[in-house]
Amino acid sequence: MELEEKIRFAMGTIQPMAEHTYPFVRGVVGVEDAQNGKLFGSGFTCELDDRRLIVTAKHVIDEILADGRKPAFSAGYGVPPRLADPKDILVDETCDLAFYPVPPGYLHHAANSVSFWPAERIDTSWERLSHDFLIVHGFPGRRAYSSAQLGGIVAKSLPYGAMRRLEDLPEEIKPFQFAIHFEPASMRLETHEDSKEPIDPHGLSGCPVFRIGASGRSVDDWTPQSSLLVGMVTRWDHDSGVLIAVHAEKILESTVSLQLAGHTP
Repeated sequence: MELEEKIRFAMGTIQPMAEHTYPFVRGVVGVEDAQNGKLFGSGFTCELDDRRLIVTAKHVIDEILADGRKPAFSAGYGVPPRLADPKDILVDETCDLAFYPVPPGYLHHAANSVSFWPAERIDTSWERLSHDFLIVHGFPGRRAYSSAQLGGIVAKSLPYGAMRRLEDLPEEIKPFQFAIHFEPASMRLETHEDSKEPIDPHGLSGCPVFRIGASGRSVDDWTPQSSLLVGMVTRWDHDSGVLIAVHAEKILESTVSLQLAGHTP
């Protein structure tokens, strides 16, 4: 396959991947009262270590609490965010990870659009990460607003595709992290017929990263079900033009260690 054909194929996977992964993507909200809230970041639902969890970045939870708000997670279209007791959120300070074990009530009140990414589709290997197309899916802050008239927070997700960056990386990148090319100044979001809005990456912290699963197989055989979860975004490095993500291998290690230690914040 020629390079141009590969690019066309990769870009053509973004919309199918957006639809496939949307049921697993959560908004992380700071709730002020029954009518008002603010989007602080993103997260995702998955099965890890035989538990159903919502995973996000620890600093997102910290920012919510520092702002005097209560943390909550979106539970599907038209459903109010579900409050989470901060005492129930497990954290890994070193990796900037936060895990919320999902209580039965969350699913009872959640819309049908909520699913949990299966453990068998989490790739803890680094082998194909640099040779596959990556999809980030989260909620940029500028695409979210609180609306009392609509009964909650209105947010539009952003699916974004790019390759792993291997050169010109931030000096402080850690061995369990990887970088994804991301320069918002060169991208625009269509907002309505007469204007375009610059991408604002704030709010993507905590969002999942998937590789589409095309590496090692024929593109004719590709479907969104081929995709694998490979990490979670923790920050945007403006100077380097990259999103920094924690690899899935480290996420799984953190989940196991937190369970063994019985650690809570």
